[in-house]
Amino acid sequence: MKYWISGTGGQNLGTPLPSVCLYDNGAARPVLWEDFVARPTWMDTFGDKLVAVGELDNAGCVYLYKREGDACTLLETRPIDGTGFCHLSVFPKHGVVAGACYGSGHVFTLGINEDGFGEMKSWHRLSDAEISRAHCIICDKAETVAYIANIELDRLYLYDIAEDGALTNERYLQLPLGEGIRHLLLKEDTGLLYATTEYSNRILIIDVSGEKPEFLGGVDSLEPDFAMPSYLSGLCMNEAGTLLYTANRGADTFTVFAVEGKELRKVAETPCYGKFPRSLALIEDGKAIAAANQKSNSVVFVELDDDGIPGEPIKVIPFLSPMYIRQTD
Repeated sequence: MKYWISGTGGQNLGTPLPSVCLYDNGAARPVLWEDFVARPTWMDTFGDKLVAVGELDNAGCVYLYKREGDACTLLETRPIDGTGFCHLSVFPKHGVVAGACYGSGHVFTLGINEDGFGEMKSWHRLSDAEISRAHCIICDKAETVAYIANIELDRLYLYDIAEDGALTNERYLQLPLGEGIRHLLLKEDTGLLYATTEYSNRILIIDVSGEKPEFLGGVDSLEPDFAMPSYLSGLCMNEAGTLLYTANRGADTFTVFAVEGKELRKVAETPCYGKFPRSLALIEDGKAIAAANQKSNSVVFVELDDDGIPGEPIKVIPFLSPMYIRQTD
């Protein structure tokens, strides 16, 4: 099976090291393709296109590649005015990439053409507060509503998605202060949205099925007696929608929750076999989970038992400061 891996990269004695690659777990030479662009920390795909964040300190850019077989050609690098550009999602029905800027609090939608990027469809700053930090942007499958996490203001923002991919009709749900809402996952059949929190280490549960979103509460990812610094990051859900997985940066663990109606019940917390897991994904047809362990320079595959609980590592891929891992065709 093949995987996209990306991270902040770096240098070895002045020589750039790869920051994005296509990896084949079963190949004799597993790195099928690699590139050396600046800090591609999040990625998504659109047909034969690969779109990546360029998360720079005082600026940002978005990369567009075209994939042909197991190789990619860089079509365009587009600068982004917002600072701390950290997350993107492709809205394929509208042919746009949607982005969130942690530094400046901006969100945008940008057209994708066959040979490069198109025009900017939307450019909004979330709130006129002095500090506003947009951290994640996703949408429903029908691409009618975009959901955005604002980690600084503890707000879930919602926008309608217009025919041309523009974001319209802004509104938000105010969440308890001090949570630090970070990443989002939408389970459409139940109308529930789950959010990790960077500051409180909780999973928040929000009902978005009605006219107005409703905050239902949260559940702790770490044990009450854990006293060291730790920050929740990514999350994913099994295909059946019965188990939710999160990654704990600092505790360096996976937490597994059983989905029980509108509630979550913690069932396990297990090692991620690395340090500071930034991203995680279910892989190998749901038989394993992968973690991009930023501070141990490794992407680790961990087997899941029959109950979906992580066990022992089955693969370790060396990669400098990995931020993102996803399975692909």
